[in-house]
Amino acid sequence: MLLKAENIALRYPNGALGIEDVSIEIGDGQIVALVGANGAGKTTTCRVLSGFLKAEDTKIIRGRVMFDGLDVTGWEPHRLVKVGISAVPERNKIFRNLTVREHFTSTAMHRSRAERAEALDFGLQLFPMIRDRLKQCAGTLSGGQQQMVAIIRALVNSPRLLIVDEMTLGLHPSLQQPLFDALGTIARQGTACLVIDESTTHTVSTAQYCYLIEAGRITKHGPSQGFADSDFLTIGYVGG
Repeated sequence: MLLKAENIALRYPNGALGIEDVSIEIGDGQIVALVGANGAGKTTTCRVLSGFLKAEDTKIIRGRVMFDGLDVTGWEPHRLVKVGISAVPERNKIFRNLTVREHFTSTAMHRSRAERAEALDFGLQLFPMIRDRLKQCAGTLSGGQQQMVAIIRALVNSPRLLIVDEMTLGLHPSLQQPLFDALGTIARQGTACLVIDESTTHTVSTAQYCYLIEAGRITKHGPSQGFADSDFLTIGYVGG
């Protein structure tokens, strides 16, 4: 198993529990979806797995995260990137004053120049419209284009696991299918993906395996085809 998070519990600075009991497993090249209502703990779980905790002074108080046999519990993003975990966060995913090209040349310093070039070419094949915008300031791009830049930037690190939080949130519905198609291509190249998205239709149809989180706990998991619409109706989480 590539990633194995076991019984994770997280506490905020005010003493409140962010997530109480989260266990997730992700295999090589597998697409896994984490679904749940707003406030259920999806983004918090992503932050645990991708290392974005220190800025909020939150602490893992129970459980552990194993990645390819290595205990990476509590590791920060720069260490996780080097072992193969890259993330596209829900917010602040691009640097508005940097050009698109600068986003790609300022990352993956742990990879060789040839590896970075190959990974960038793969990302630009996924989203060819970005190739024509390399000199453009990222802040002037549309929301969909910014998301594409963020995904390509993560791919330049040549990750074994890509985590994408709220992939199509706020974007035009016409972008949902192309973005999920890109995830499928990424996984077929061997990179595992963990995705959170408000579009349950695309999320469940793309993922091979799903986890349902409610009030900070995983309450159901299994192959995606076993997740009926009623599961999402129950938690008020129904998207397009």
